Amino acid sequence: MADEPENEIDEDGEEKPKGKLAGKKKLIVIAAAALLLIGGGAAAFFMIGGEDEPAAETAAAEGESAPASAAVKPLEAAYFELPSLLVNLSTDGSRSTYLRVAATLELANVADVADARQKSSAIMDGFQTFLREMRPSDIAGSGGLVRLKEELLVRANAAMGHDAVQNVLLTEFLVQ
Repeated sequence: MADEPENEIDEDGEEKPKGKLAGKKKLIVIAAAALLLIGGGAAAFFMIGGEDEPAAETAAAEGESAPASAAVKPLEAAYFELPSLLVNLSTDGSRSTYLRVAATLELANVADVADARQKSSAIMDGFQTFLREMRPSDIAGSGGLVRLKEELLVRANAAMGHDAVQNVLLTEFLVQ
């Protein structure tokens, strides 16, 4: 027993290991911290960096012509903002529930903006007719919002007469 180092007693009366055991604990803590830092750095590299360049940019950098599909520029989307709506939702109780919605239509191209402006009254009428029949439970949660946006998209395209509206973006949504 003379070979073993004696333990020191700290202020609380507990034994404090001395010698090899304390050094091993420090080594384990340092190794775990280094492993966490290396793992975090690798995760950040894979999440943020390391993305490949698109083929068109790579080809342009090498002096080659871009593929034919990249040369055709698609029509740019246009946006048409509708005025906000305030509707009374359908409820069973005596208490009224109101919904305030503002939406922006994402149109297939810029040429459809004039058509949407001309037919905005018909679009708003379709929206109001649909929203007044909604119950608060119909629009609860993210699933309710997705269904609401799909229904508004159908009504906007019906008012436009063709599939000009690609998406309905809700810019204001308040249930009171």
